[in-house]
Amino acid sequence: MLPSLSVLVPTYGRTRVLGECVESFLRQEYAGHAEMVILNDHPLQTLVLDPTVFDPLHPITIINASERSPELGTKRNTLVDVAAFDHLFFWDDDDIYLPWALTAAAELYLKRKAQGRRCSRPSHCFQLQAADGPSYLEPSLILGDGDELILRDSGALWTVLVEKAAVRAAGGFPPHARNQDVSLVRALVQRQWMHGECNTPGMPFFLRRLSGPYPHQVDVPWTGAQDNDSAQLAHTEAVHRMILEGDEPTGQIGINPGWARDYEGLCRQLWYRTDPVRVLPRPRDAADA
Repeated sequence: MLPSLSVLVPTYGRTRVLGECVESFLRQEYAGHAEMVILNDHPLQTLVLDPTVFDPLHPITIINASERSPELGTKRNTLVDVAAFDHLFFWDDDDIYLPWALTAAAELYLKRKAQGRRCSRPSHCFQLQAADGPSYLEPSLILGDGDELILRDSGALWTVLVEKAAVRAAGGFPPHARNQDVSLVRALVQRQWMHGECNTPGMPFFLRRLSGPYPHQVDVPWTGAQDNDSAQLAHTEAVHRMILEGDEPTGQIGINPGWARDYEGLCRQLWYRTDPVRVLPRPRDAADA
């Protein structure tokens, strides 16, 4: 039996891409119950969703906080607390999830649960980046507007379906703006509730976005744990500049679901061009197994 899922999405000043994340949820083919909970903590933005966008099996809730969370880790823990279901899926507001994402993740979780694990992650994902960025694995698909789609090892929390009890037993997310996801993954691995997957069968379901109008943590210089808050500060300042320049709205903002690209078609095109022999796990994933 498929578990009921809570898809948890923190957001701050990324309204130009959030609709694509919501659209990803609306396209899910999941036969079980699943909710999406979006936590917005930009005090100048009140996000609303068209009430006609409603599916009783897959409802969407937006929480508009009145003040900025001190760090992303704390914000994610708040989402864990309000989640209605005991199985969690963490999504980022600017990423894309293909229609079979929840089904594939739940099936992998049930397989790993039979082996004594309390969470699962697949071995690979797609990544959308500037065409001049590093290609982790070949081949790549060059898109017409300066972007490149590549296939890479996943390694991230954003492909993981995990039990709420496991997150809490592992101490939850640390109070950091950066690397809080890595810290939680390490805690889960240490407790042997997760291990690196090796060539998970089937096409990946997660598309990580590194291109677009908003800054990402990888854009911020990183020298160590003492700089954990630099990413949050950089994001806050960047969004503030976009608001001043008229590139990001304020006030009540309607979130309009939709995809700017045929992400499913592009991912399938790249996948079917890929030599499976080249789709290998990272050494550290194999070491975690």
